Amino acid sequence: MEKKTKPRKINQMTHENYLNTLSLLYVDEVFPEDNELLEMINKHGVFIPVTPHNDLNNIAVGEIRQFNTVAKRDLKFHAAYFKLCRFAYDFMPTKFKQDLPNPSKFYIWLKIVQKKYKTLYIFKEHPPMLEYVSIKFGRMNQLEFEDFIKEQIIYFQTMYERIYSKEKADLIISKIDEEFHIFYNKLFADKSEKIQKQ
Repeated sequence: MEKKTKPRKINQMTHENYLNTLSLLYVDEVFPEDNELLEMINKHGVFIPVTPHNDLNNIAVGEIRQFNTVAKRDLKFHAAYFKLCRFAYDFMPTKFKQDLPNPSKFYIWLKIVQKKYKTLYIFKEHPPMLEYVSIKFGRMNQLEFEDFIKEQIIYFQTMYERIYSKEKADLIISKIDEEFHIFYNKLFADKSEKIQKQ
């Protein structure tokens, strides 16, 4: 039997762009891997689904479900980030790509080498327990995700300079800038930040 819990109060978002539109993360405590995002919009204090969702039809009227509120994320930004990682992966040395043949895992490697984690517990006789930064929709809002991507872009320069000569690293960065200039312009537009062309 599913455990019934009272819904948490919805906290008001601080950024004006996210005042009215949120995504709600349905929390399934029994099967957490089944957690999913339902996009909702605030209409006069009542949240209404943005698009139809089949699972909502299976919830009885008056039935209580638990949700966590998270800021709406841009799906195009999410997809562009992984395309950026794949493009950056292609410039890695052959030996690296042999050791890490799955380019979809490159973003995880980036988090490891940049130490994007927090230490949860330190053992005396075992490696520490670490929790890596999650870019999942329910864990990171759009503004945080944009900052995360900017840090990755900056790190690419350092990464390639450690592997190749300064000249070759600059050439690679120039190719990435050219390929993703539209994405970069949108990413850095809000704070008038610009990626310097090599």
